[in-house]
Amino acid sequence: MKYRIRLSPTVAFRAIQELNSVTRKHLPVQIRSIRGFFFFLLLFAFPFSIRFFWAFSLAPVPYLTPDEFIYPFAGKLYVQGLASGNLSVFKVNAEQPPLSKLITALFIFLLGPFGFSDIGALRVQSCFFSSLTCILAYLIGSRADRRVGMLSWVLLSLDPLSIRFAIASLDATSLFFASLSIYILLKAHPNSSKLYLLSGLILGLATLCKYSAFPVVLGAFALILLGDRTPIRPAAQKISLVAASSLAVLILGNPLFWPPPLIGFSGYSVFIEASSRYTIGPGGICVTPLDWLEPVLKAWNTPHALFYLSMFGLGSLTYPLPIFQSSYLPWLSLASLLQLARRKARLEGLRFKSLLWFSAGFLFFWLLAKSQAEPYYSVWLQPPLAIFSANSIIDIWRKVKR
Repeated sequence: MKYRIRLSPTVAFRAIQELNSVTRKHLPVQIRSIRGFFFFLLLFAFPFSIRFFWAFSLAPVPYLTPDEFIYPFAGKLYVQGLASGNLSVFKVNAEQPPLSKLITALFIFLLGPFGFSDIGALRVQSCFFSSLTCILAYLIGSRADRRVGMLSWVLLSLDPLSIRFAIASLDATSLFFASLSIYILLKAHPNSSKLYLLSGLILGLATLCKYSAFPVVLGAFALILLGDRTPIRPAAQKISLVAASSLAVLILGNPLFWPPPLIGFSGYSVFIEASSRYTIGPGGICVTPLDWLEPVLKAWNTPHALFYLSMFGLGSLTYPLPIFQSSYLPWLSLASLLQLARRKARLEGLRFKSLLWFSAGFLFFWLLAKSQAEPYYSVWLQPPLAIFSANSIIDIWRKVKR
């Protein structure tokens, strides 16, 4: 038996209207999501292709020694040790945390069948995370204005220093997580603890890649809270939450910090012994300005005072110079600061926060880290410099356009 349903013209017209309404609501969302996917794919592909070309066509092999030999070897050894329950493998390269090296082992496993060597897989990993950091520069810059975001991305993507040292795997991987932690901190609502907790967890991942991330991000966060004139008690609570959650991830994720009965050796002793080879100071392999401060003060009003004072000045001036030689971002930032001073404009908003982020990294690597021996540490300063420069350039462009 056949049934026929007849609709009146009025009902049919209303049905067509409803269908068109539903289509108008949902189709643009799908189109936007597709466009967004390809947009972010482009944001990733452009810096990745530049870094990949440098890493595999121009950079000698090896380029950073002995890192490019040690990290793939250690990463594969860690995986084998975890699979067999032999945690003594973490004594190898114990001065550096394990996460980035474990990621290196993953890239070797994935790319080895395609003909990539261990060093090649390490470089792909570095280019991958360095390119993701460029996307984060866009996202952070877009908090002020999308044009600021785009220019931040362009400046960081084309930055010669970031391209050259994108193959520093520990720094490139850790910098991505550290920048992501900063991005979440900038998004966090002052009265909500969830994003602060998430930022701390991600900072823990960054610290598991390289210990430098912890003081740099926490220092930047403290300066930002100080710049926002946050009361001491809420500021201390937020910093404590971020620090505690990141330290929890670090302790849980690094076997060297586990109890000796569990791992079969004293991870603390192994870490101290491994780190002693990188002692900073006159008895170590490099000198920072703080290492000269004590002899300068002790030698005051003695014949050696002038000599030690000159060495202190040399140590203070050495660090910034290679940055200006290797990148245009410090020059753009310096020009922006001079322009702000000339116009007597206030530093505020994202421009101020990015400058504080840069200051935290600059002070740490200048005064405390062995940055004068390792020039690739400067990659940590480039994202905030790109965001600060882009913000300043767009602001000047707006005023000129008016």
